[in-house]
Amino acid sequence: MMKYRDKFIYDWQDNYIKNYEGGWFSHERTKPLMYLVNTRPYSRVPVLLVSAGPSLDKNIESIKKYKDKVIIICVDVVLFKLMDNDIIPDFVVNIDPSNSIKRFWDGVDTSKSILVCPTTTNTHTIESWNGNIFLFNQIDFKGTEKGVALKKIIESTRGYGNIQNRYFVGATALQFSYILNPSLILLAGYDFAFTDNKAYCDGFLERKLWTTQAAEGTEEHAAILDKLKSNEIKKEVEYTSTYGKVWTTRLLEIYKNTFSNMVLSSGVPTINCTEGGILNTIPCASLGDTIKDNCKDTINKINVFNYMPKRKRGRR
Repeated sequence: MMKYRDKFIYDWQDNYIKNYEGGWFSHERTKPLMYLVNTRPYSRVPVLLVSAGPSLDKNIESIKKYKDKVIIICVDVVLFKLMDNDIIPDFVVNIDPSNSIKRFWDGVDTSKSILVCPTTTNTHTIESWNGNIFLFNQIDFKGTEKGVALKKIIESTRGYGNIQNRYFVGATALQFSYILNPSLILLAGYDFAFTDNKAYCDGFLERKLWTTQAAEGTEEHAAILDKLKSNEIKKEVEYTSTYGKVWTTRLLEIYKNTFSNMVLSSGVPTINCTEGGILNTIPCASLGDTIKDNCKDTINKINVFNYMPKRKRGRR
């Protein structure tokens, strides 16, 4: 048996086998991503990508106000935040292969959103989701250890549709949004920085603690939460951004550069409505004003899981 240096490969391999043996690749609630690629139910409409950055708290009311004007794609760890504010995202993107990510939707109704996740995602994640699911194959750069391993792992689902592994879920959400062929992409919560002395939006760390043995409201729970808040991001690099001085880590700086390059090479009009952080290479504007000016039509949100485009009649 081949030995890998990267432990993620073993997680992907084990998850894929369990999903295959559990029948999830042929389940009534799952379909390959290629189904969406082939039907394109939302072509040429504006899309809002929502990540879990601290500035999301500034945007949440605008998202709630204009939720019918955009297709909403959020990362998995922020689903609870949107649902707590009566915002039902159209798609929720996951790539985490661990079995703990479902803590971010424990007690949340997931039946009205569609999960978008790899064939190598954790079986517990899939089992805990009550709505429909689009599955894709996660791939990596050709010739790399991950690339070679993933190619072998996903052999049984080759035709499902691929999304490149770019190491963080916000980048996967961006790549997924391109499949919808959007007219415009708006970004919220993509800080890539330690903004307003916070690493994440309100409620994130509390959700992260849901699996701890310490009961909520106890001194032990409060101590763990304080430690998480103080250690979640090590301040390494200072930026003077559009929104003032902020700090970030070198890893988040790399993520920011990767994400920025993806956006700038895509050719898709993109506006950063994050209102915080260090993503300054993309035009910045407030979310409310941007949606009001660019997203005037209410979108007819349909059941994309069973959507079949009407055939055009040919001439006889």
